[in-house]
Amino acid sequence: MTIDAIETPKALKHYCMRASRSKFVDSAEDASAFAERRAARDPRLIPILLRGAVSTHAPLRAEEAIRQAYERLALAAGEGKILVQAVTGVGVR
Repeated sequence: MTIDAIETPKALKHYCMRASRSKFVDSAEDASAFAERRAARDPRLIPILLRGAVSTHAPLRAEEAIRQAYERLALAAGEGKILVQAVTGVGVR
């Protein structure tokens, strides 16, 4: 059986395992919205990775960095999907 990066966290959750929050996005704005901290009162973003035909290798922490990386990936991916993932530390649950 093959499952994608969106379905994997659901399967892991079923077995009480955690994985990075993930979503397919179709714009830089959507990726920035994903990076917004949900219950925060300040404008800081959580670090994210964007993945497409090629992926970013360093966590993106600013809206302009997210926009630039998205535009690069969109050119490479064409009609392909771009995946955004929250960055978690090693060993973080």
